[in-house]
Amino acid sequence: MLDLQARTQQPPRRSHDRVAFVFLAVAALACQPSLETQARVHVDQAIGHVAAAAQLLEAADGDQRKLLDAALAYRSAHHGELHQLRTEGEAIWAQLDADTRARLTADADNRTRPLLARLELAAQKFANPRQALMLVQPFLLQASARAGPVNWKPWLPQQPNLPPELVSQPLPATGTTR
Repeated sequence: MLDLQARTQQPPRRSHDRVAFVFLAVAALACQPSLETQARVHVDQAIGHVAAAAQLLEAADGDQRKLLDAALAYRSAHHGELHQLRTEGEAIWAQLDADTRARLTADADNRTRPLLARLELAAQKFANPRQALMLVQPFLLQASARAGPVNWKPWLPQQPNLPPELVSQPLPATGTTR
């Protein structure tokens, strides 16, 4: 019986366990993707939502009610993913250096340009194309590589560079008109 107890009691292996844990932690940190890779994944996911918006507009074929139902269903099904893209995407873009951000922005713009053309073409089938594009706006904002995606409105026409005398004066801060 004494012999059996001596065999079952092994010395504690805490030092080996700690070394294995540290090794696994270092290996896990080394395997994490870079910020640029994370940003590319973010852009890929966001462009997928732009493609879905184009499909929604094309499938509705000018029927405003059908587009509304499809857009609301898509938003409810992908709400969490859209929110995550917005919050994590802004954090990733803020951490990138200016050169990487510019390169990824140009790549995202090149990839979204054909999709935006599809969106604009599909929106022309609706009685109010601007309203149709506003229904899919939340899907477009996630693909913007700009720092302030709220200001990105691809459905609005490009504003020409006007001379300073033709630019309207801003309203007073009180919100009252002149």
